[in-house]
Amino acid sequence: MFDYIKLVFPESTAPSNLVQNESDSDETRWSVSPPIPTDLFAVAAILLDTSSAFSHFDPDPDGADDNDEQPWFSLKKDDRSECVSLAKEWIALHSDLHTVATPEGVEKLWGELLAEGPEPIRLPLRNRSTPAWWKTALKLLIIADEASERFGAPEAADDPYFKKAVDLKQVRTVQYGPSSETNWSDDMAYLRSHGSGATFGFQADQNVVNVFPKSRLSVAGCSHRNFSRNLTMLPKVGASRCHWHMPPRELVEDDAMPVDILIIPFPYELKAKSFKPTHQAQDSLRGGDKSDARSEWGNFELRQDWLNESDICDLAVRLMKSAKEDVENVNVVVFPESSLDFHTFGKLCTELKKLEPALEFVIAGSSDNCDPETDGPGNYVLTTVWHDFGQGPRAVISSRKKHHRWMLSANQLETYALTSTLDPRANWWESHNIGQRELHFHPFRKSSLFSALICEDLARSEPCHEVLRSIAPNLVFVLLMDGPQIPSRWSARYASTLSDDPGSSVLTLTCFGLVERSNQTQMFEPQQAVAFFASPFGQTPIHMPFKDGARGVLVTLTSMPEKGQQTIDGRVSQDSRAWKLTSTQPVKPQPKSKKNLNGVAKRLAKRRKMVNKKVR
Repeated sequence: MFDYIKLVFPESTAPSNLVQNESDSDETRWSVSPPIPTDLFAVAAILLDTSSAFSHFDPDPDGADDNDEQPWFSLKKDDRSECVSLAKEWIALHSDLHTVATPEGVEKLWGELLAEGPEPIRLPLRNRSTPAWWKTALKLLIIADEASERFGAPEAADDPYFKKAVDLKQVRTVQYGPSSETNWSDDMAYLRSHGSGATFGFQADQNVVNVFPKSRLSVAGCSHRNFSRNLTMLPKVGASRCHWHMPPRELVEDDAMPVDILIIPFPYELKAKSFKPTHQAQDSLRGGDKSDARSEWGNFELRQDWLNESDICDLAVRLMKSAKEDVENVNVVVFPESSLDFHTFGKLCTELKKLEPALEFVIAGSSDNCDPETDGPGNYVLTTVWHDFGQGPRAVISSRKKHHRWMLSANQLETYALTSTLDPRANWWESHNIGQRELHFHPFRKSSLFSALICEDLARSEPCHEVLRSIAPNLVFVLLMDGPQIPSRWSARYASTLSDDPGSSVLTLTCFGLVERSNQTQMFEPQQAVAFFASPFGQTPIHMPFKDGARGVLVTLTSMPEKGQQTIDGRVSQDSRAWKLTSTQPVKPQPKSKKNLNGVAKRLAKRRKMVNKKVR
């Protein structure tokens, strides 16, 4: 087991000022407990997970009797109280700006863990005994978790131990920096947010284990996710890189106001020729060469022939004006997958924020991102969040690539009537370079967090679902280019799995263009559901009556307190919230020419007066 501890901390567990050189003995280099709770959590979590100790824990609130003949263990009431008390003591030590230290009780437990260092990390199959260090490691995990309360919140940045931890690692956890010289407008430049580092640990090797804040608990099952309420263990860096976007100031309470979301399922019309095959694939298919690897394989590009910046901005502004006639504030605007490009997105954000000062964030699918010099065309999700850095709100943007390519099968080609441009005898793959997979997490209320997925990210469990379930955002937006969002389709099924565990509220959104193409084939009953909402409170398709003139939907979410949110060892989360869909309302854009018509009417009236004078 000691070798595993050294794997997590290859240099040392002690603060750098206590380690003089590499020749120092193990007693010096690893005998001191990690001084930062997130690092202690990292090593305790990976030891318990690797040894399968989590699955041997008995959650009996009174503490099951220890039995050397049975492979399970538990914690007595006194053990649990001791852990919480040590965590509070650790928090109190943080108030000393000049000291990074751990309580004596934590150091004692660390010493007990090291005393079992020669023990193997894994037990033989069907082992009938329980290692003594399992209970010690679980105590250390609970202490570290409790000592890290609100660690991902803005107020944590002012915590002395957080600052000391940053000094120890000599990195910044949150990095905000200006983007390129190109601004969206003269009066609203934007910042490019790089988010957090890959881990909130400071000494633990991120190539072995990572630690992140979490938003909510998983109350069912038995895994590492059930044993913590503030921190979570993530896989090593590689498969998926996470970013936490910590706001510069404390956020409002979840119950202070609802979240009103304007859904704009644009484009409303899609043409078959918008799905453009690559020349190489098309030529091979038409040649009929079955020996060619491309005889059943094609690549397609999505041609955004619906893009017209001025028209899109005008539409969004008119929809926003109509929505504001119905509700006091519009907090969020969401567009589907591949609906915009970055330049249009930027202009749109500028215009919407001018019209609605209460706008908190905008999410949209895009064909490029905010750094086109390093990343070419592809499939991206763009997110703009407005933060006040002391001089008024500033637009902070982040972006990431889609994790999986869309494959259009013969069935989908027929469903969307695309066989005139894409040969149904082949499977057609989206032209998109995936690169490093990333996930972004944005706190938007004091106890709530949101993240955004793109289509296949929801359907394919690897690699993001393990991360999603561990961090457990309260609200997940899924941007789609898909058919109607009804309960029987794939998106609703996968959304419901996240609403079940870890209890996230999930909003899927597609463009009306593909919904209508599906309707026009007359293969199915006509549908107008452009979105779907799944939460712990139920599932609801969201309809947009296009024929009645609606071009958007206003969705209201209300924060609901959750009871029964507790770890498997009995610690209760007092501020857990879930977001419930409480109303939907179709939105018709204000008449485009209303202002112009008023001007024309005035000119005509003036002209009539002049004519009347001449007649007289």
